[in-house]
Amino acid sequence: LAFSVFGQRPHFVRHAYDTMPPPKTIAVSSFLINFISNINTFSYKSYILILFGCLFIFFVSLSFGARTEFLHSKILSVNDTIIINDTVFVYDTVYVKKLYTDTVFLYDTVVYPVLPTLKSLKFRTEATRLKHLDFPVSLIHRTSKFSVGIAATFAYPKIHFESGPASSDYRELLNIALNPTTAWSVGAAGMLHRRKVDLVSGMNYTQISQLFTHTEIITRVDTIMKYKFFNRTEIDFDTIWFVNIDTLLATGDTLWTAYLDTNYVNVRDSVLVFEPDTTQTFAPVHAKNKYRYFEIPLMLKIKLYNGVNYKIFTEIGIFSGFFLDSSGKIVSLRNQNGSEPIDKYMRFSPVLFSSFIGFSLDVPLSNRLNMNVGVYRKDNLNAMFTNNPVSIRHSFTGLHFKIFYRI
Repeated sequence: LAFSVFGQRPHFVRHAYDTMPPPKTIAVSSFLINFISNINTFSYKSYILILFGCLFIFFVSLSFGARTEFLHSKILSVNDTIIINDTVFVYDTVYVKKLYTDTVFLYDTVVYPVLPTLKSLKFRTEATRLKHLDFPVSLIHRTSKFSVGIAATFAYPKIHFESGPASSDYRELLNIALNPTTAWSVGAAGMLHRRKVDLVSGMNYTQISQLFTHTEIITRVDTIMKYKFFNRTEIDFDTIWFVNIDTLLATGDTLWTAYLDTNYVNVRDSVLVFEPDTTQTFAPVHAKNKYRYFEIPLMLKIKLYNGVNYKIFTEIGIFSGFFLDSSGKIVSLRNQNGSEPIDKYMRFSPVLFSSFIGFSLDVPLSNRLNMNVGVYRKDNLNAMFTNNPVSIRHSFTGLHFKIFYRI
């Protein structure tokens, strides 16, 4: 079996040796010569004894022949014993360029009788040592260059605000109001294996969460009806006619003289008017902001260490995140004392690009199943909003977990 698998015929080193000494043929020959020379000197009784002796020897030889035949068949039924000590070193599960060296020891023991007797048996031992034997490539199980699997990440986001001098106050309000909490993603991944570099892509569902906290100033303007009081002074001018008596006595004539009379009157009046009344209320507002994206990663895994039980990679790449929807609130740009719904007030960038760099550890679980864990950092390359004077970007630091199956 080993010869047929390896495709080469080994060299046999045969050592033949006898386990028993050969029969004493010289003594037997002397006995037969003496017996034939003295046969004429035997009497009648001697012939009868010789006849019975020949019959006895015949039956004894038959019994020995049967026993010898039985032992012969028993000895020939012994199977050959093959002991193979095999040591295999596989240095790469993807592609075997240089086959390993194998050393095989074969021991073939055959036992058979040389003569049809029990005394003469010969044992033959054949030993073969095969050195530097290369297995053919057809005997090695080839695996595909593609792997598919699932991926999950968990990260802590950090927000970066950038703006000009005119929007510095609004930037400070956003810095106080927006507090990042978590970011996670789940998805499917595919990997193309190469000798030094692996190409990884897939699709992820990603969610970024923030906690919005802002103190709003609510102003209320009410209309109040009330009386308005005021004072006024009225002046009455009157003319009085009277008869001048002196003229009447002197001349006997009547003289009427006009006299101007003035009266001052103070009047207090009231008017019913509508007057506005303004009140301000300070109210804290809390909301959970969530942004959801559909991401397509494109990464390169560069092999740093290729061990037997694990492998170490460095990963670099770029993520393309397509905006899906959002929920929560943001500080209003029109009235910085208030807030607005973020899904109605803000316009999101349709595609959010991010850079990716990380390190990962690859551990094989079986011949086809691998587990990959690592740390990474991802940074947004463009702003999240398009209509906001303050540029808002995220950076993520977290862990990723992947399981790949080699198809």
